[in-house]
Amino acid sequence: MRLIGKLIIAIQKKILICIARIGLLILGIITMNRLLLDAVIKLIITAVAPFLFIWGVNTLFNTGILLTFKTWLAGFVLIHIFSHYARSTRGRYPEEYEDEDEDEDEDEDEYEDEYEDEYEDEAYEEIPDDDQMKRSRKPLKVYQGRKNRKSDHPRKDKS
Repeated sequence: MRLIGKLIIAIQKKILICIARIGLLILGIITMNRLLLDAVIKLIITAVAPFLFIWGVNTLFNTGILLTFKTWLAGFVLIHIFSHYARSTRGRYPEEYEDEDEDEDEDEDEYEDEYEDEYEDEAYEEIPDDDQMKRSRKPLKVYQGRKNRKSDHPRKDKS
C-alpha cells in the first residue's frame, strides 16, 4: 500500500513538472509571437510611411510626384533623417544627464515638501472658542454698511 502511494505521488510530481514545462514553453512561444508581431508591425509602418509622406506632399502642394521605388526610398531617407534630428539630446546622450535627473527630482520633492508644510500649518490653526468669538464681535454701528465699509458721516434724515 505504501509503495503504491509513493508511486502515485512520484507520478503526480512528474505530471506537475511536465505541466510547468509546457506552460513555460507556451509562455515563451507567446512572447516570441508578440515580439514577432511587433517586428512585423514596425516593418509595415516603415514600408507604408514614405508612401503616406509622398501622398501628403502631393495632396497639400499638388505637386504630382509619382509613387515609384525612388520616391519611396527618398521619402524613407527623409523620414529617418527627420526622426534622427527630431530626437532630443537626452535621447542621444543619456549618460551625460544621469546625475541631473536625480538631482532635479530631489529638488522638486524638497520644494513640494516645504510648501505642503506651510499649507498644513495654515490649515490646522486653532479655531477660537465661542467665548473668544463673542468677545471679538462688536455690534455694527449705524453708519457701518454690510461690507464693513465705514462712511465718513452717519446718515441723517433730511427734514
